Amino acid sequence: MIEERIVLIRARSLDEAIKKGEIEAKKYASSPPHINPYGQKVITKYIRTTEAFEPFEDLTENKEVYSSTQLIPSAWSNKTITDRMLGLEYKNERQLRTMFLNRDFSGTVKKKN
Repeated sequence: MIEERIVLIRARSLDEAIKKGEIEAKKYASSPPHINPYGQKVITKYIRTTEAFEPFEDLTENKEVYSSTQLIPSAWSNKTITDRMLGLEYKNERQLRTMFLNRDFSGTVKKKN
């Protein structure tokens, strides 16, 4: 599973923002492994990708703070675009996501007989 995080950082330059963002991302990803409700070890790692941009307006409610664009074929349907950008929808997504939860906070999953 990939988690994309958007974090506001105060910096004097784009380079400083990237450096601070990388430090924050490494710190976030350095959390110790945890055990999921199935008894499996879950590891967090930073994939060494950081972006930054400067907002030119005050940050208030309903203001965009992040935007990413990709070129895509014009033949793609809206469903294809959604599936590619947001991932496929799984009927058992809640169960799949449980694989990454920390058992200390979410409990243990009872095995089916």
